[in-house]
Amino acid sequence: MEVAFKVLCMAMSYFIGACPTAFITGKLVKNIDIREYGSGNVGATNVFRVVGKKWGIFVLIVDILKGVCAVVIWQYVDNAFDGPELSRRFLFICGIIAILGHNWTIFLNFKGGKGVATTLGVLLGLFPVSVSIAAAVAFTLIGITHYVSIGSIVGAIIFPIIFVITNHGMPDFAFFMIVICIIAIMIIIKHKTNIRRLLKGEENKAF
Repeated sequence: MEVAFKVLCMAMSYFIGACPTAFITGKLVKNIDIREYGSGNVGATNVFRVVGKKWGIFVLIVDILKGVCAVVIWQYVDNAFDGPELSRRFLFICGIIAILGHNWTIFLNFKGGKGVATTLGVLLGLFPVSVSIAAAVAFTLIGITHYVSIGSIVGAIIFPIIFVITNHGMPDFAFFMIVICIIAIMIIIKHKTNIRRLLKGEENKAF
């Protein structure tokens, strides 16, 4: 029963992450395929540019909530049904699966967004202090430069450092640190085209 419950949690986490918020918003608001406009990315920034600011913010919030939900909801379900105690390590695994669902969603032929907002949500649900510091730096950079990609990349780079400072010595620290570094690398790789455009001075500003 415990194994079946955990498998269900992981499967549902994928589908929570895989819900293509940006694509659905583009279809409902302007009846467009967001992948055919702007940068072509299925994310909040492209919705912000193509569909409108308020809708871009809406997608950002929902994508963050997807990550939070993937690591928080199972604790409530577990308590409601008196199930097995779920460790933070297992909840983090569910969060990672949600990020993978967002980046490679089954609903769009396994081509999704870059996972920044959903990753932010997962980390917010598990390590609120650490991610709040990194997010503050990232959003400050976005506000100064108007480049979302710079904030996302810098946030991904500095979060592992902040995590070490604020969480060193916690149970399963090595596991969390390794996975966080992998997630950071994945975010940077997802931004490789943005990095090229930044180096060439061709990156589009969000506002």
